[in-house]
Amino acid sequence: MEIARKIRVVFKDRLIATFAILALLLQLAAWTLFLLRKVNYSELSVVHTNIYLGIDVLAHWLWLFLIPIGALAISIFDSALAIYLWTRNRLWTYYLILSVFFLNFLTFLYLYHILNFNLA
Repeated sequence: MEIARKIRVVFKDRLIATFAILALLLQLAAWTLFLLRKVNYSELSVVHTNIYLGIDVLAHWLWLFLIPIGALAISIFDSALAIYLWTRNRLWTYYLILSVFFLNFLTFLYLYHILNFNLA
Protein backbone atom coordinates (compact mmCIF):
# COMPACT_ATOMS: atom_id res chain seq x y z
CA MET A 1 0.00 0.00 0.00
CA GLU A 2 2.81 2.37 0.82
CA ILE A 3 4.47 1.72 -2.53
CA ALA A 4 1.31 2.68 -4.43
CA ARG A 5 1.07 5.89 -2.41
CA LYS A 6 4.72 6.67 -3.11
CA ILE A 7 4.22 6.10 -6.84
CA ARG A 8 1.22 8.46 -6.86
CA VAL A 9 3.25 11.13 -5.06
CA VAL A 10 6.18 10.79 -7.49
CA PHE A 11 3.92 10.97 -10.55
CA LYS A 12 2.33 14.21 -9.39
CA ASP A 13 5.47 15.88 -10.71
CA ARG A 14 4.71 16.66 -14.37
CA LEU A 15 8.26 16.21 -15.63
CA ILE A 16 8.61 12.79 -14.03
CA ALA A 17 5.19 11.68 -15.26
CA THR A 18 5.84 12.90 -18.81
CA PHE A 19 9.19 11.20 -19.24
CA ALA A 20 8.06 8.03 -17.47
CA ILE A 21 5.04 7.72 -19.75
CA LEU A 22 7.15 8.44 -22.84
CA ALA A 23 9.69 5.85 -21.71
CA LEU A 24 6.93 3.29 -21.20
CA LEU A 25 5.50 4.02 -24.65
CA LEU A 26 8.95 3.66 -26.23
CA GLN A 27 9.48 0.37 -24.42
CA LEU A 28 6.11 -0.88 -25.67
CA ALA A 29 6.87 0.33 -29.19
CA ALA A 30 10.24 -1.43 -29.17
CA TRP A 31 8.71 -4.73 -28.03
CA THR A 32 5.86 -4.39 -30.50
CA LEU A 33 8.30 -3.72 -33.31
CA PHE A 34 10.48 -6.59 -32.19
CA LEU A 35 7.67 -9.10 -31.88
CA LEU A 36 5.68 -8.10 -34.98
CA ARG A 37 8.55 -7.89 -37.46
CA LYS A 38 9.29 -11.11 -39.25
CA VAL A 39 12.91 -12.01 -38.53
CA ASN A 40 14.99 -14.49 -40.48
CA TYR A 41 15.46 -17.31 -37.96
CA SER A 42 18.66 -18.66 -39.42
CA GLU A 43 21.83 -19.71 -37.66
CA LEU A 44 23.44 -16.31 -38.24
CA SER A 45 21.73 -12.95 -37.83
CA VAL A 46 23.11 -9.43 -37.85
CA VAL A 47 23.49 -8.29 -34.24
CA HIS A 48 25.57 -5.14 -34.71
CA THR A 49 26.57 -2.76 -37.49
CA ASN A 50 28.64 0.39 -37.59
CA ILE A 51 29.27 3.12 -40.12
CA TYR A 52 32.89 2.20 -40.79
CA LEU A 53 32.78 -1.56 -41.29
CA GLY A 54 29.12 -2.24 -41.97
CA ILE A 55 28.03 -5.57 -40.49
CA ASP A 56 30.58 -6.48 -37.82
CA VAL A 57 28.84 -8.92 -35.47
CA LEU A 58 26.94 -12.02 -36.56
CA ALA A 59 25.36 -14.33 -34.00
CA HIS A 60 22.49 -16.74 -33.49
CA TRP A 61 19.09 -15.01 -33.80
CA LEU A 62 18.35 -15.55 -30.10
CA TRP A 63 20.99 -12.92 -29.29
CA LEU A 64 18.58 -10.32 -30.71
CA PHE A 65 16.55 -10.72 -27.49
CA LEU A 66 19.47 -9.56 -25.34
CA ILE A 67 19.11 -5.80 -25.94
CA PRO A 68 15.33 -5.50 -25.34
CA ILE A 69 15.44 -7.74 -22.26
CA GLY A 70 18.40 -5.82 -20.86
CA ALA A 71 16.70 -2.48 -21.51
CA LEU A 72 13.54 -3.71 -19.79
CA ALA A 73 15.48 -4.93 -16.74
CA ILE A 74 17.46 -1.67 -16.46
CA SER A 75 14.28 0.38 -16.90
CA ILE A 76 12.51 -1.47 -14.11
CA PHE A 77 15.50 -1.18 -11.78
CA ASP A 78 16.06 2.53 -12.49
CA SER A 79 12.38 3.35 -12.10
CA ALA A 80 12.17 1.52 -8.78
CA LEU A 81 15.31 3.28 -7.59
CA ALA A 82 13.90 6.65 -8.69
CA ILE A 83 10.72 6.06 -6.70
CA TYR A 84 12.76 5.01 -3.68
CA LEU A 85 15.03 8.09 -3.90
CA TRP A 86 12.19 10.59 -4.41
CA THR A 87 11.99 11.61 -0.74
CA ARG A 88 15.76 11.65 -0.25
CA ASN A 89 17.11 13.36 -3.35
CA ARG A 90 14.85 14.55 -6.15
CA LEU A 91 17.72 15.37 -8.50
CA TRP A 92 18.66 11.69 -8.70
CA THR A 93 15.03 10.85 -9.45
CA TYR A 94 15.03 13.23 -12.41
CA TYR A 95 18.33 11.83 -13.61
CA LEU A 96 17.15 8.22 -13.37
CA ILE A 97 13.83 8.81 -15.13
CA LEU A 98 15.56 10.73 -17.93
CA SER A 99 18.11 7.94 -18.28
CA VAL A 100 15.26 5.42 -18.59
CA PHE A 101 13.72 7.57 -21.32
CA PHE A 102 16.98 7.85 -23.29
CA LEU A 103 17.72 4.14 -22.84
CA ASN A 104 14.33 3.21 -24.26
CA PHE A 105 14.69 5.72 -27.10
CA LEU A 106 18.08 4.27 -28.08
CA THR A 107 16.76 0.72 -27.74
CA PHE A 108 13.90 1.53 -30.09
CA LEU A 109 16.32 3.04 -32.65
CA TYR A 110 18.64 0.06 -32.36
CA LEU A 111 15.85 -2.44 -32.90
CA TYR A 112 14.38 -0.48 -35.78
CA HIS A 113 17.69 -0.40 -37.64
CA ILE A 114 18.96 -3.86 -36.78
CA LEU A 115 15.68 -5.53 -37.71
CA ASN A 116 15.89 -3.99 -41.18
CA PHE A 117 18.98 -6.18 -41.75
CA ASN A 118 17.29 -9.31 -40.43
CA LEU A 119 14.07 -9.30 -42.38
CA ALA A 120 13.04 -12.64 -43.79
